[in-house]
Parts: sequence; C-alpha cells; structure tokens
Amino acid sequence: MLYLMRWSLLFMNDTADNITGYIEISKPKSFIGRFWMFLLAAIVFLIGQWPLLSIWWNDYWDNIDGYYSHGFLVPILAGIMVYINKPRLDRVELKGSWLGLALLLICIPLYTLGMLAKVQLLCGIAFLLSIFGITIATLGLEVTKIVTVPILFLSTMIPFANYVLDTLTLRYQIISTTLAAKILALFDGSVQQAGNTITSSNLPEPLIVGVPCSGLKLLVTLIMCCWFITYVTDGSRCKKLIVVAMALPLSIICNTIRIVMIGLVGLQTCSSDAMKSFHDWSGYITLALCAAIVYGFIYLLRMHRPRAFTFNERLHVVQITSPIPNRYLLIGCLAVLVLTVNAIEGWRANALLKLPSGHLDKASIPKSFGNWVGQDLEIDTRTKELLSKGDHLSRIYINPAGDVEPVTVFITAGMDSTSFHNPLICLASGGAEIRDKQMITLMLGNYKPIAVKATTLIVDRGNTSTLIIYWYMCGRHSWSDTDNVQIFIKQENLMEGLLLLRNPFLFQGKMVNAGRKQILWYRFSTEITDERSAMKHMKQFVRDFIHNTNNIDM
Repeated sequence: MLYLMRWSLLFMNDTADNITGYIEISKPKSFIGRFWMFLLAAIVFLIGQWPLLSIWWNDYWDNIDGYYSHGFLVPILAGIMVYINKPRLDRVELKGSWLGLALLLICIPLYTLGMLAKVQLLCGIAFLLSIFGITIATLGLEVTKIVTVPILFLSTMIPFANYVLDTLTLRYQIISTTLAAKILALFDGSVQQAGNTITSSNLPEPLIVGVPCSGLKLLVTLIMCCWFITYVTDGSRCKKLIVVAMALPLSIICNTIRIVMIGLVGLQTCSSDAMKSFHDWSGYITLALCAAIVYGFIYLLRMHRPRAFTFNERLHVVQITSPIPNRYLLIGCLAVLVLTVNAIEGWRANALLKLPSGHLDKASIPKSFGNWVGQDLEIDTRTKELLSKGDHLSRIYINPAGDVEPVTVFITAGMDSTSFHNPLICLASGGAEIRDKQMITLMLGNYKPIAVKATTLIVDRGNTSTLIIYWYMCGRHSWSDTDNVQIFIKQENLMEGLLLLRNPFLFQGKMVNAGRKQILWYRFSTEITDERSAMKHMKQFVRDFIHNTNNIDM
C-alpha cells in the first residue's frame, strides 16, 4: 500500500508540476526540526573557534584603519548567499557523509598548530575545512555543492599575516603616490615625489601617503563586494570574472583620485587643517565613487537583474521505516564529538602558548659611557600600541665634545611577533625615502665575541639624511631581517606545538614557553652629512655601547 501511495503521488506531482524525481511523503519539518544536527555542530564549532574569532575581532575586524575592518559583514553576506538558495535546499534530502568526519579529523592538528604558532594561514584553512566538514557530515554532499561558494566567500574575512600585508602595502603606496604626483604636477609644476611623499612649494606640508591611503585596504574590500554582487546577480561566468578582476585597477584608480583631491585642497587653501579635515571624510567619497563605477559596469554588462536559480534537482523520498537515518545520526553525533575534541585542544593550545610580554633589564643599559651621556626619550602612544607585547627603551646619547652627532638608541625585548615591526615599512609609511640598504657583520661581545648580522639604511627625509643600523638577537643567534625573526618565532611555536601534540598530558597546564629566551631588537640612528665618516663613528659607538652593557647574552 505504501508503494502504491508513493507512485500515485509521484504521478500526480509529475503531471501537475512537470517535475521528475522522488518526493517526500512525510509531513514537512520545521527549520530546526530539519537542521537540528547541523545547528548543534555549528554551536560547538563556534565555541571551539572563539579564541581565534576573538583574535580576528580585536586585531583586525575592530580596527577601523585595518585591512579587514569589513570582516564582521562577511558572515552576514554569506548568510544571504545561502538564503537565496533556500528553494534549492528545500528540495535536497539531507544525507550525511563520512567524508565530512574525515575532514574534521584533519582539522584538529591543523587548528591546534595554527593557534600555537599564531599562523593565520593554518587557522584560516582549518576554519574553512571545518565548515566544509560540518556541512558534509550533517547535511550531505548535495547540500555542500549548493553552499560551496558561500563557504569559500568566508575567506574574505580571514586575515593574512601582517608582514605579507605590510609588504604589499609598501608597493601599493608607491604606485598610488607616483600616479597622484604625475596628476598633481599638471596643476603645479613644483610638485615632486620622494618615495610615498609628495612635496610642493605651494603645499602647506608634505603629503604623505600612509597605510590607510595605500589602496590595499580598498582592494580587499572591493574583492569582497564584487564577489558578493556577482553571486547574487544574473550573468555569465565571463562577465562575473570581469567584475571581480576590475577590483585591482579600480582600487588603484580610486585611491589615486583621493590623494589628488587631498593635494588639490592643499594647493587651493594652503591650509594643513583643511587637508587633514578633507582627508578624514574623503574616504566616503572614494567608497561612493567605487560603488558608482561598479554599478555602472554591472549595468553595462546587463547583470543588474537578481540571479534566478533553476530547480532541476531530484526530489528524494525519506522512508520513515528505513534504518538509513540512524546511520546519518551516527555520523552527526561523531562529528559533534570530533568538534568537541577540537574545541578542547584549541582552547588548551591558546592557554598554553599565551606568550608573556617582554621584559627589558633597563638597569643593565648604561646611562653614560666613555664621552657619551644618555637621556631617556618618551615613546609615542602609537608605537606602544603597535608593539604592545614588547618592553621598550628609547634613549639619546650626546657627546659633550661635540665632534660627532647624537645617537638615538631604541631597544625592544619580547617573545611575541607583535613586539617587533619592520623598519622598512615604518620608515616608508612615515614619508621617508630609503636611499641605500646594506647587510654588514659586526663583531660584538665582551668575553666571546660573535659575528652579528645587521642591516644599515641611509634614509632621506626632506633635507635631512639619517644612518640607521639595526639587528635582532636571541642568545647568540642574530638576524638582520625582520621577516626572518617572524619566521623564527613561528618555528619555535610550532616545535612546542608538536611537542604538545606528542605529549598531550605533559605540561599539566604549565606554560609551554617557560624556558624560551627573549628576542632583543637593537636600533641605532644618527643624522649624517658624510656617509663614510658617519658609518665609522656609528660602528665604534655600537661596539662601545655593547661592551658597556651588562647581562645581554653576549
């Protein structure tokens, strides 16, 4: 009788609606009744990801000047992308797969190592794989095919490593500054460019193209917006690729226009206050311009109509007496169990490797030595915020004899990567032009001299030239490059992470990094007139300074 009812209803449905396939003869369930297993797994997943989401929120999404200040909007837009597929999702039977469970098992070590090493890439991959695993395990492969693009769309809120973004920012700054300088030169012949700084005799102050004006932030936001728009609108794949690809040139063009407008305000008003005031709200003009251009492209490509999905999926019968749902229930329960283990490991890894702030023994650093007398300098608030996990000392040394220029010493001690920042990025963002960069080796130390690899920079800012020497040290190891230090920190974290995975009950809640040494960052700078003479005096100052410094692992 059940089979007769099924086939008669199928025949009636096929005749009336011209749809082929099986139909569900049971009474339709509510949203919670149909997706309760997925919702349970999602709740456990969010609890486990809370340490990671907190980091993303505090460091990236809640930073108005950051690259990912749009991050909190991405889940909302992804939800809209899923919702417009509701007619398709209603016609697909939920059939969990063991493949989802396998993906979740892979995510446990991946997520734990990512949290331990503070590697955003590993955390982001584990985050997306976990969502795919949950969807496949609780809803099935058919549902996953429908929501694959919305899940991948979440990648636009996952931040890259800071040093990668900083490197890209520097290149964007130069491109935008060069284009803006050429345009401003059409209005004022005295316009000149030095790095990411535009100067003119008619400007009240130099126009510095900083990180917020680099254009990279606008590019990241445009990619997110164009991806969302192309998904919810109708059009061919070729047209959609054109819209997404236009984000790169559009971000450069709009950012250049913004810089030009700020420069024109300065040329017309000769007022620094007017330039700063216009700079603060010119970003809204840029966003409005981008929106107008994107809409114009979409209209020209005839993609302004909402996307219409076709409903050609097969409708499957859910047999109430079939034992198959019990198997899907088992897969879902195991998925929740794996997510629970992943949550415990993630929270534990986050607690075990919360690196303490650095501690610099300032008493061991001489206030005076030889003919040099030191005076402490106040560290600005912005630097303290950027290098929040480090302990810093800024001091200027003056030679009363007056035969050499004063030397400014900046030292930072820390374990976390946020204790340090690349001087190349800082100087360029501040409007300085790096004229020369070299790697040198200094023989330093009191008892067992070691060869220290250091970087020397000749930096021009206006009419002033500065010589800078800096390096990083941990014990008797030294690095001349900031990126290598960041890699070293992540390697140390990964090694401790692997030790934790091999011995999960070894630490009993103790800090993993109890015996880790701090990294010290030395930076010396002085104004110069003669480069050769300044380099000679600076090297001698560095040797004397280290020789008179106690307890610095040399």
